[in-house]
Amino acid sequence: MSALRLAREGLSSLGKNKLRSFFMMAGTMVGIAALTVILALTQGARKKMMQRIDKFLGPRTIMLMAGKDPGPPDMAVTTLTLADADAIKEKVPDLESITPISWSFSLHLKSDAGKETRSMMWGVTETWHASTSWKTVAGDGITGEDVAGLSRVCLIGQTIRKVFLHRKVDDLL
Repeated sequence: MSALRLAREGLSSLGKNKLRSFFMMAGTMVGIAALTVILALTQGARKKMMQRIDKFLGPRTIMLMAGKDPGPPDMAVTTLTLADADAIKEKVPDLESITPISWSFSLHLKSDAGKETRSMMWGVTETWHASTSWKTVAGDGITGEDVAGLSRVCLIGQTIRKVFLHRKVDDLL
């Protein structure tokens, strides 16, 4: 059977079954459009997630947490110590910095005016600034002397400042 004859019979068949042909073409177009939308949404979500990760810690950060199960960190597991951080730095000499962190989630704060917010508290060392993309906007960051002297230093985020202090950063210094 020649290609010309096949093309003629195909077109003839399409002409005889117009409604069926229409639905087949419409189904194909809807399927292609749905796949295109799904791929676009997936790529957009991936890009947004990577931007959030980059903003949160930085593009070259790896977090190691105590415990054996993946998922949210187990606050009861405290098997990683400062000595472990020093050992990791010694065994992996190409690391730019290593930052031990202790944190508390679900910290409930209430202002004198009755405003409430949920926050988290991070306990960090002076290497925190070099390890993350978070920068101190005003005032001083955490120093080695602060850590060595067990100083009570508090760096607050923008949300806490806005909700509880109602002041510009410059007014706090």
